[in-house]
Amino acid sequence: MRQAIEEGFILDVLQNYTPYRLAFRLAHEGKDYDETTVERSAAVKSIMGWVRLHPYNIAQKVQVVVEHFQTFVAPLLNGKAKAMVVVGSRIEAVRWKLAIEKYIKACGYTIGTMVAFSGEVTTRNPAPTPSRKPAATLNPRLNGREIRKPSRATNTKSCW
Repeated sequence: MRQAIEEGFILDVLQNYTPYRLAFRLAHEGKDYDETTVERSAAVKSIMGWVRLHPYNIAQKVQVVVEHFQTFVAPLLNGKAKAMVVVGSRIEAVRWKLAIEKYIKACGYTIGTMVAFSGEVTTRNPAPTPSRKPAATLNPRLNGREIRKPSRATNTKSCW
């Protein structure tokens, strides 16, 4: 392997490797950690939250969900079938909504989307600057109407 790396046939994957301990120190102003600094359950919860919100992870799931809907659900009820995607948090709902819309547009599908949650969500990633997103701004086709009472004109062929 060393020879293949030296001859340029493969890349050295360890060249930019950062151990967890160093990454922790960089993120926490040089403080070191030990077993008592990070509680296991809190760490697992934080890591799983990061995994659930990672754009790649969401994009992969969105592809499966949209393709299943397009193939098996949309043909039902004379093209007026609807589906609901339930996620664990408001920020996750915003990320899924945006990812679904991006995928639908890339595939050229005519599927409408809608998101529902209370209050506002402050997003940070993947956007570089935080932005506040109330549900109303994510559903422009409602034209200011409450999500509970959309008119028939806002219903599309199929809706998320």
